[in-house]
Amino acid sequence: MASDVLKTRRDFLVVTGAAGAGLLLAGCSGEEKKRAADLISAPERLMRQHGVLSRLLMILEESLRRVDAHMELPLEVIPGVVEVVQNFVQMHHEKQEEEEIFPLLANNDKLVGLIAVLKAQHRAGREITARILEYSSTAALKELETRRKLNSEVRQLARMYRAHSNREDTVLFPALDSAVTAAQYRALSAGMTQKQQQAPGDGAFEKTVERVAALEKLVAMDDLAGFSPDAS
Repeated sequence: MASDVLKTRRDFLVVTGAAGAGLLLAGCSGEEKKRAADLISAPERLMRQHGVLSRLLMILEESLRRVDAHMELPLEVIPGVVEVVQNFVQMHHEKQEEEEIFPLLANNDKLVGLIAVLKAQHRAGREITARILEYSSTAALKELETRRKLNSEVRQLARMYRAHSNREDTVLFPALDSAVTAAQYRALSAGMTQKQQQAPGDGAFEKTVERVAALEKLVAMDDLAGFSPDAS
């Protein structure tokens, strides 16, 4: 079983490598782009979504820094981040994990405890983001105690979500290799691709990345070169 899956994944990497090279060519048709998207595996799709979450957490942390330093912070930034977290991460990404990934690994005794913690953290994330939204209003930010609460909630969320996504990327998702057949692996990936393409609004990956980029620009985080270390 495992060897079948690994062979399929090796074939998948070869094909996607060729598809990726093809996408670099000008004039790529919509149908070609769709076929390339269909080749994305379920774990890779989920890890891409973790990348979106990481960028959102960085925006929240930069927002905290600006509040603490009494710098300008556009009022729509924190609510905008929370909206994307709720719509894309919690209602789409986490739902896919709970409906598609966790059941496939539920019989693995080594992962039962991990899955229980991951589910609990999904619930905790929803509660924390609701409080972050509550504490981020203009009136609330004028109060020192509210700013302290906001600081605490953002730091808790970032700490939890980073550990959470890292454990999924390095423990949970790799466990799929030995848990499913090649046919199940292909069906899982195809099903998640279809749901991603049909997702409205912030459920769509490309639209979500554009939204995140717009939020980054509001807090001057849109230039990647700005994160490079200063030249000595």
